[in-house]
Amino acid sequence: MASPCVANNGSDTLSVDLSSLQASDLSTAGAKSTPVSFSLDFKNCPAGTTSVNAAFSGSPDPDNANYYKNAGTATGVSVALIQYGSEFYKGNGSNITQNVEADNTVSIRLEAQAISVAGKATPGTISADIVATLQYN
Repeated sequence: MASPCVANNGSDTLSVDLSSLQASDLSTAGAKSTPVSFSLDFKNCPAGTTSVNAAFSGSPDPDNANYYKNAGTATGVSVALIQYGSEFYKGNGSNITQNVEADNTVSIRLEAQAISVAGKATPGTISADIVATLQYN
């Protein structure tokens, strides 16, 4: 196994703020919030490390396993993790592999958004814990 890079400036956690939403914006089935872009950044990747694989896990939404179950107080809402610039949802058990750049850095670009699978979202908080297990190759 290759040696690890420094992830997110040494932080073990990353919070993504979906900003304020109105329940009425998620009142119909399939309604989505505006995606929020973020990245998992790695630096100081040692020689011999050629790629980083992030495997995602969390509590899947019972109505659609591509999404994560909301642990907040709002009902009828799920959290979607998306590979940036694509329609590829990164649900529980999915992964992304990104090659190390010439400057020994890696950036795995993602988006998060709230989604209402069945509609009828209610007001409240939206929260999901998504774990990225990293493998250095």
